Amino acid sequence: MWIAGKIGLGATDGGPDEMMRSLIPRCMINGNWLPSGYDSCAIYGIGNWSYAFYPQFIAAYLSAFFMSIAKMLGMSASMIFMWGRGASIVFGLVTLFCVSETVSVVFRGARNRGLMVCLAVALMGAWPQFAFLSSYMNNDIAAMCGVTLLVYAMVSGVKDGWRLRNALVLSLGVIVAGLGYWNAYGFVLVAICVFIATALLQNRDDMVKGVRLIAVAAGVCAVVVLPFFAVNVVRYGDLIGMSTFHERYVEWLAAGGEVLQHPWRDTVDELFFESNFVQDTVQSFIGDLGYMAVTMPYAKYLLYITWTLIGTGLFLSVVPRYARNVKFLTVAIAVLAASAITLCLYMYYNLNTDYQPQGRYIIYLLVPLVIGIVAGIGKVYEFRGMIPKIVLLLAVIWYVSVGVDFFRHDCE
Repeated sequence: MWIAGKIGLGATDGGPDEMMRSLIPRCMINGNWLPSGYDSCAIYGIGNWSYAFYPQFIAAYLSAFFMSIAKMLGMSASMIFMWGRGASIVFGLVTLFCVSETVSVVFRGARNRGLMVCLAVALMGAWPQFAFLSSYMNNDIAAMCGVTLLVYAMVSGVKDGWRLRNALVLSLGVIVAGLGYWNAYGFVLVAICVFIATALLQNRDDMVKGVRLIAVAAGVCAVVVLPFFAVNVVRYGDLIGMSTFHERYVEWLAAGGEVLQHPWRDTVDELFFESNFVQDTVQSFIGDLGYMAVTMPYAKYLLYITWTLIGTGLFLSVVPRYARNVKFLTVAIAVLAASAITLCLYMYYNLNTDYQPQGRYIIYLLVPLVIGIVAGIGKVYEFRGMIPKIVLLLAVIWYVSVGVDFFRHDCE
C-alpha cells in the first residue's frame, strides 16, 4: 500500500501499461461491465490497442470493485484510480499466503516449520519486482497469484492426496491464472496434467472417485473461464484475441501510425551472447522497475544475486536425498516443465512480437525459486538454539531493509 501511494499516476511515472490496463475497469465503473475492444472507452490512444480484446478480465473486475467503492464515496478521479490498485495489493497478499501454506506443507512435522514459513513470506514480500507489481494495476500479479495457488495445490495434492479442498484450490488457480495473463499458462497446463494423472493413480482402486473429483474441478473451471473465451469467439471470431489485437495494430500502421513493436531481428545466438538481453532480464526480474527507467544500484543487484545463488546451492545440495522420492520428483519435474514453458513463451514474444527484456513477464518463476531456497535452507540447517535463530533473523532484517531502502531512496 505504501508503494501504491508512492508511485505516480501518469503514463510515464506509474506502472508500465497501467494507463492502458486501467481503461477496462474505468469502462466497468461507468456501466460497461463487459467492454469490447472496439468500445471507445477501452481503446488506448496509440496503436488502436485495447486489452478488452483478450479474455483475461479478472484483475480488471477486482480493480473495478474497489474503484466503484471509491466512486460511491465521492472521491476524486485520482483517488478512484488509486483505489483500483487495491486489486494488485489483494493478489499480492494472496500470493504470500499461498507461498506460506506451500512451505508449511513442505515442512510439516519439522521443528523449524514456523521459522521457514516466515522466511518464505519475507523473501517473497521484500523482492522488489514482486512488491512493485503488487502496487499498481497489472495482470502479471494476478497470474502470479494463480501460479501460487496451482503450486500449492500440486504440492498438497501429490504429497497428501487429492481431496475436494485442494482440487478446488487447483480450480481457483486455473481460473485466476487463466484469466490473468498468458505467460502463466505453462503452469496451468502442467498443473492440470499432474492433477489428472496423480488423482487417477491415487484412486486406482476406486476410479469412479478419481473421475468424480476431476469432473468437479473441471466443471468449476469451465463455468467461470469458458464464458470469457466464448465471448471472444462470438465477438471477434478469435478465441484468444491476439489476432484481432494485431489486426487493429496493422490498421494503425496503414493509417500512418508510428511503428510501436520491434521484435528481435538478429539471430538467437546474438540475442544471448552479443546483447544485454540476459542481463536486462535478470536485473528487471529483481529490481528494474516501470519502463526499465527505475534501476537498482548494481551493488544491491549483487546482494540479491548472491542470496539467490546461496539458497539455490543449498537446495541443490539436498536434492540427492530425495532422488528416489516419487512425490518430490513429480512436483519438481512439473515445476521445471512449467518454468521452461514460461521461458519459451517469453522468448517467443521477444523474437516474434516485441523485444522487451522485462523480468516481470517471467516473475512467476519467483514462486518455485523462493520455495526452493527456503527448502534448501530449512533442510540443511535446523536452527536449533537461540543463536542460529538470531543470526537468521538479522539476515532477514538486512534483506528486507535493502528492499525498503531501494524504494525509499532509489525510486525517487
